[in-house]
Amino acid sequence: MTLFPTIDGFTFHGEQSLPDRTEYLIGDFLPMTGVGLLVGKPGTGKSFLTIAMAAAIASGAAFLGQPVAAAGGATMFIAGEGLETYPSRVEASYLGLPPEHRDRLAAMGCPDLLPVTWGYGCGLREDAAFRLILDRAVELASHLSVFAPFGLRLIVVDTIPAVLGFRDENSAAEAQGAFNKLLLLSKATGAFVLGVMHPGKNKKSGDVRGSGVFEGSPDMILTAKMGANGNGTLSVTKARGGGAQNASWGYRLVPIVLPNGDPLVYVDSVARAPSATIAPKAEGIRLTRDASDVNRALRNAVNNHPISWQSPQGFTMFGTDEDAIRAQLARIKTPTSTDVQRYKDALRQSYKRGIDRLLQENLIAEHDHDDGRKVYWHVQDNADRNGLSGQG
Repeated sequence: MTLFPTIDGFTFHGEQSLPDRTEYLIGDFLPMTGVGLLVGKPGTGKSFLTIAMAAAIASGAAFLGQPVAAAGGATMFIAGEGLETYPSRVEASYLGLPPEHRDRLAAMGCPDLLPVTWGYGCGLREDAAFRLILDRAVELASHLSVFAPFGLRLIVVDTIPAVLGFRDENSAAEAQGAFNKLLLLSKATGAFVLGVMHPGKNKKSGDVRGSGVFEGSPDMILTAKMGANGNGTLSVTKARGGGAQNASWGYRLVPIVLPNGDPLVYVDSVARAPSATIAPKAEGIRLTRDASDVNRALRNAVNNHPISWQSPQGFTMFGTDEDAIRAQLARIKTPTSTDVQRYKDALRQSYKRGIDRLLQENLIAEHDHDDGRKVYWHVQDNADRNGLSGQG
């Protein structure tokens, strides 16, 4: 056996045991610690989404259908703009919680309130200003650990450019310095730090404005988009662990009237709209090898008959978040044919192979649904409705 030397500051394989399995604060996409980004254009409800996260973490209510690790957790907002809007927005999010979760908050010592605090932050690029905020965050985390049945779980920096400030937003050195401060904030408090950013000019999903450091360094990137129908989609465009890569959930901004009479909104989950019905292909059209037809048909089936299954991490997933299924189907090579009947049969068989593949990899559980049918039959039924099934 080779005897490796002891090298100060370095570790050989086998000298250190594996770390504990990654723990998540929300679902299997928001870790307990680290740094992430929420990216979205103005009007997508980014601030409302972060406040909804805070309400879910505090009360144990699901965030857009994704479970929270455990009820109880405080959130600290460091805002570079719009500080005057927080009292109303936080109150709206609290009132939007189901009654049982408000009761749970009361049982934890938070009657009629959320354990959420907010304050102004500006010019944190300068070390002295950052140290002041860091000390306050550490003080809050320490105080909660002694006097509360929960700790500081989330710190939101809204927005990173407004709070930290940049002389040149495309400077890698400035961006890395800003990211290092966010990482120190997480390590010092034990909380996850979520920075809010605007997208860049590129149209690719997950694009972040400014230096590429903000795309490469975070543990997670969420992208918020608002559709023409007023419903939004929150997508995981980067996940360091990979468990929730490309997952997405629908949300909407629900109107509410506050006790003072002011109209406002809060975030609630919403099933994503079904895709357009698939029309049968004309004779002579070849079935594409990227399984796009299979993906579209499955998406229709899932949205028309919401499917519930267990993720590998043990979380309950729902059919409106079918990206994990689509990602698996995209790997399946479907046969080509110019014959209509063979095409229909190939498409039907592709559905079955896709579902079988998912069952084998434990991405879905083989169990009955509300209407008593199996996963495969949801897809088959969709094919029948659209005239895509072969005979026999």
